[in-house]
Amino acid sequence: MDELRDIRGLREISWFPLAPGWWLVSAGIILLLILLVVIIYYRRRPAKSPEWQTLAMREWSILQQVSLPRRQHVTQLAELLRRIAIQRYGRESCAGLIGQQWLAWLSHHDPQQFDWQTTGKLLIEIPYLPEDQEIEPHQFKQLLIAVQHWI
Repeated sequence: MDELRDIRGLREISWFPLAPGWWLVSAGIILLLILLVVIIYYRRRPAKSPEWQTLAMREWSILQQVSLPRRQHVTQLAELLRRIAIQRYGRESCAGLIGQQWLAWLSHHDPQQFDWQTTGKLLIEIPYLPEDQEIEPHQFKQLLIAVQHWI
């Protein structure tokens, strides 16, 4: 036994390069982490409003800033409200409604439960009012706020 010697030239087995199975496991873990980050990102970002809603809000704010007679403001608010209703509920459900039917439809579908049949009557009466009749400021303000809630 005295003549036996240790084996020379053998080194420890290296952990790198990895076997193909470990490369697949590593790639899977990386893909899962990327997927997790993407899911967290999309869930935490604020919900983007539809394009029609953004355009309607922009038009509503412009109507507030422009100095037109209240009569023209109410006419443009009525048009804006009709376009919003068509975008939200579809042309078939509301485009053909006029007069009290339109106001009843608005009252039924309003998210804020604004009373369109009494307070919003100005929308359907504005074309028939005499030119010299003034629109009360509080009535106009109520219409502005009600249309804003629709948007």
